[in-house]
Amino acid sequence: MSGKFRKWSPALGAIALSAALLAPLTAPATAAPQTGAQPPAAARAEAIAPQTYRIVGIGDSLTAGYEHGFTLDSVPYGYVERVYEQALFRGRSSYVNYGLLGLRAGGLARWLDAAA
Repeated sequence: MSGKFRKWSPALGAIALSAALLAPLTAPATAAPQTGAQPPAAARAEAIAPQTYRIVGIGDSLTAGYEHGFTLDSVPYGYVERVYEQALFRGRSSYVNYGLLGLRAGGLARWLDAAA
């Protein structure tokens, strides 16, 4: 049993890290307050329009969608696509997947430092 845990612990760690990094980004997008007057119809339409959830995936092969037996004809369906699919049940959402095959913790740290 401990062998299975050791095998899955890096994958679970990557998922937990991705979730922690993505949590602030999945909040609904809000518009900046406008100073100009709006017509009443436009204001009502803006108030009724649902918010769009933005999902950004950063991680390794789990994020990218690699699975055992992946071939050139396979369609990637990874962690980000699964989260996006579930977000569609709650309303509007969009996603960007920056998953890289073979990304390790050191590479992720350097990548995030370069982006900061």
